[in-house]
Amino acid sequence: MAMLGVDDIQAEETEDISKIPDPLRRLYALIARPKIVYQLDSTARQVDRNKVLEYRNENGFNVLHAAAFHNNVNAVVTIFRHFDWATLSTQVTSGTHPDELEGCTAKEIAVKKHHKGVENQIDSQEESETEMKPIHKVVRSQRIDELKDLCSRDHTMVNIAGPSNFTPLHVAAGVGFLDGVKLLLKMGADLNAVTEYGETALGRASRMGYDDVVEYLTDLPNIDIKKNVYSDLAGASCLDVAALGNFRGIYDRLQRHGLPVTINTLVCAAQGGHVELVNEIAAMDGIDVNYQNKQGNTALHLASRDGHVDVVKCLIDGHKVDPTILNDRGENSAHLASSSGQVHCLDAILRTHTGLMNKRGNLYEVRQIYLVRGNDRERPVWHYVLVKRKLLSVFIVKTSGGSLDVADYGEVLHSGWGKDPPDDVRKRFQETYQTCADSAIEDLTPLHHAVLEQHPAAVEKLLELGADTDVRDAYKLTPLHLACMRGNRKIVKLLVEAGADTKAADDDGDTPLDVAKLNHHDHTVAFLEKTDIVKFVRDNIQKPVKKMEHLMENSLDSDITVDALKTQFHDINKCFSPTLFFLNDPRELWSLFQFYN
Repeated sequence: MAMLGVDDIQAEETEDISKIPDPLRRLYALIARPKIVYQLDSTARQVDRNKVLEYRNENGFNVLHAAAFHNNVNAVVTIFRHFDWATLSTQVTSGTHPDELEGCTAKEIAVKKHHKGVENQIDSQEESETEMKPIHKVVRSQRIDELKDLCSRDHTMVNIAGPSNFTPLHVAAGVGFLDGVKLLLKMGADLNAVTEYGETALGRASRMGYDDVVEYLTDLPNIDIKKNVYSDLAGASCLDVAALGNFRGIYDRLQRHGLPVTINTLVCAAQGGHVELVNEIAAMDGIDVNYQNKQGNTALHLASRDGHVDVVKCLIDGHKVDPTILNDRGENSAHLASSSGQVHCLDAILRTHTGLMNKRGNLYEVRQIYLVRGNDRERPVWHYVLVKRKLLSVFIVKTSGGSLDVADYGEVLHSGWGKDPPDDVRKRFQETYQTCADSAIEDLTPLHHAVLEQHPAAVEKLLELGADTDVRDAYKLTPLHLACMRGNRKIVKLLVEAGADTKAADDDGDTPLDVAKLNHHDHTVAFLEKTDIVKFVRDNIQKPVKKMEHLMENSLDSDITVDALKTQFHDINKCFSPTLFFLNDPRELWSLFQFYN
């Protein structure tokens, strides 16, 4: 089995990935950098489909293992789209470092690394794999002779729908299989058929960046170039998805064929991080740079969320975009930058708009609504539960196995017998909670968001810029409460060092220490208890003693008085030895003294 050296790839990552000559090596490099999304499919298209089944990197990973390891959800989808999923998903690692990943499938890696998004995506692709028709798999593998044989035996197969209403033509366009596209159309495939997501074959080729497929399709007389409305991107046109990937050849061709640049094109270009294209579109007449898409997001929201700092600066400095606008989840651009840990974007926004530092967004309760399935007296039952924010960690642990009373963790909004809620109940919940209510109360600040999503670098940046450590959310929880709920020792330490109030009480009277106990984070509990001791010693002993020292050295002129005070000071030091305040090793308290001074 061929081996691919991970050290070589990492060295090449410091350069332009597009310059890596071997497409398989280039694909591994892209997988290792999840933020680079739009080159994945055009690179996968060039990889030998047999070779990809044999290659392993130095860690013993195939491409799907690597995607799971690097938490790259988009790469999982690309791998499913182009390669033999049944083989790659069942292969196990070999000669793996770290050792705990030895002999694992991709899904097992995702589980061990706690990459829930990848785990769920693998499950979704497994389901799609079982539902795919034979002709879809033949097209995916680009076996042209086998495709000809299938089509000649039954012409109706060219329009057979698979998962999500994908036809063989959608699959061919999605993998850049131009010969397959031509054959399927010749055999009567519906050129303008749409998937469940509103995507045509032209839309898929435009989104993946396949210039030759787009060129062929746009020259066909019966092409409906305007039919593609991709719902996953708020109704994006073919031009919009080309802007998302910065596929300029496709972008220019589609414009020549009559597709207009719109405000949604700007949003897509910003989401893709393409600053030159963003600047070009934003300067056009009639473009509202503060336009909000179907989710209420502006171009700045998406650029901030995805870490495109050059686009953020371009929009704020060059086009005066308003960063205070709230999306349907009650978040401004600083909130999104914080919740996704985009430190540079956060810095760019807050240095120009300091008023957003402690600005609270609107309460969006759907974040805390969970559908819980289980059994009650051996009958299947489901519950919609509005979980208390301070109990999220322990709730998630409890629902992963074992029994629990959901009412102990929040408000039960709706319950019913059966495995799943009826469609009308699901629909009602989606309609009720998908956006913030007009009367929603204020809730999370950027610091709350950074703590809740566990981004220490973002927390550190916000503290550096002067964020309020004791600001309250809608439930009177401070950032320290949320850090204790998560049990993130590093963030707890950052907040305590910054002077966060360890005695602050929420709506129920619970302090951060109480929240740590409720969520069974024993290390956090121990840390906060030691912190309280240190603060007591510092405030009630160290500070008064230092004041006495200063008084003796600078304010008293009587030798007799000074000598008497020195004797008393010696007695105080002796009485308040650290051993009186710590029953364990005195060095432990001394190390805390050193830490805080």
